[in-house]
Amino acid sequence: MDTSATGLVKVEIQDASGLAIDCYSLADCHLIHTSNQIKRVVQWNGSSGLSGLSGQVVKLRFTIRNADLYSFTFSKE
Repeated sequence: MDTSATGLVKVEIQDASGLAIDCYSLADCHLIHTSNQIKRVVQWNGSSGLSGLSGQVVKLRFTIRNADLYSFTFSKE
């Protein structure tokens, strides 16, 4: 991602019907701003762990202002 000085990105994880999953809403997502990074870890309420969502169908909702998002991936680290 690449943001301008006023840019920001947030990510929400939703269930298959499009409802925000508890603890993964936009309000829970740490604000990503003033960033030009290839590997940025997204956090919700201070945690980046997603193991509780394993096996579920999820949707991602991004809010982006004055920023470019080039890709998004899940990884085990």
